[in-house]
Amino acid sequence: MKKLIVLFALILSTVASAESVLIFETKNYSNYDVAPEFQINRELGRAWVNIVLSEYNGDSSTYTDNRIQIEGMSFNEADKTIVIEKNGESIVCGTLYNRRWVIDFGGSIRESKRCTFSVKKVKVTEDNGFETYKVPMIQVYLNVQ
Repeated sequence: MKKLIVLFALILSTVASAESVLIFETKNYSNYDVAPEFQINRELGRAWVNIVLSEYNGDSSTYTDNRIQIEGMSFNEADKTIVIEKNGESIVCGTLYNRRWVIDFGGSIRESKRCTFSVKKVKVTEDNGFETYKVPMIQVYLNVQ
């Protein structure tokens, strides 16, 4: 029983220490599919989040890239990791690896469990000065533990 209580307390402390930050928001009139991903520039040691919005209209598709710079995020070439500096701690958000069946020269990024994305489709009330109305929105959060 004591082990169960300790395990429960550990899980709660992990959840309590997670920080969700809104990194992207846009109107969702087209019912976009949303795909956030990490990207890097090896030469400059930079990392960012790219949010791809996909819109499908019959036989055609439209893709829009949205680069989001995250404060404290960088790429460490020596370790091949994407890190975020939070409160003096380096949190690994992703690691470069070589996919098994794809020739990508070690350029694929494996996301860690400490940095995850959550996408929410919500309706926000807007006021134009005469009436209020609901607007569908997409919100993308970066969850850092």
